[in-house]
Amino acid sequence: MEGTYTFRDREVYYRGDPTLLERPSIAVIGTRHPSERSREVGYRLTKKICELTGMPIVTGLAIGCDTIAARAALDAGIPVIAVLPSSLTDIYPRSNWELVEEIVRKGGCLISEYGPGSDVQKWKFIVRDRLMAEIASAVIAVECREEGGTMHTVKAAHRLGRKTGCWMPADTSFGDFSGNRRMIAEYGAAAIDHTDRLKEFLDTI
Repeated sequence: MEGTYTFRDREVYYRGDPTLLERPSIAVIGTRHPSERSREVGYRLTKKICELTGMPIVTGLAIGCDTIAARAALDAGIPVIAVLPSSLTDIYPRSNWELVEEIVRKGGCLISEYGPGSDVQKWKFIVRDRLMAEIASAVIAVECREEGGTMHTVKAAHRLGRKTGCWMPADTSFGDFSGNRRMIAEYGAAAIDHTDRLKEFLDTI
């Protein structure tokens, strides 16, 4: 299916199953350039979320943590809600064309605020990040920089009263976790360092 759908009093373009927007869901987000360990943890973390909740996974479809989360959800048999900064006919990034088709084929949904022919512009990424926070019931960051785009979603989630959490390993020397630290210190995010902590966080949603 494809067309337009009214979500929170505004019209969005979609492909797939737009009724997923009405279900509780979890956004798994992070840097476009995660460390190798963060890539592995992001995949395992997302699969565990899918196993424990069965909730759709919300992603911005960016390379890095977003794409890893989408891949993990699909592998777990859980639908993905992909929120795009581009139109549905001009997928960004182009490297995720095949992933997009798999998301739709496996019962997920693509969402965009932009119609065919709309240019991809920098400000649209920020709007996309905010829309992700509106859709998701909770937001979990894997690895993110303090000044990275992930923080747009985190800030929006905080303003909307969404639950936020982040992976916080004891040793952070292998990556940039400055954004994760800020999430905890400034936005009250839950620090998730093992499965029990993840379960505790998910139980609050």
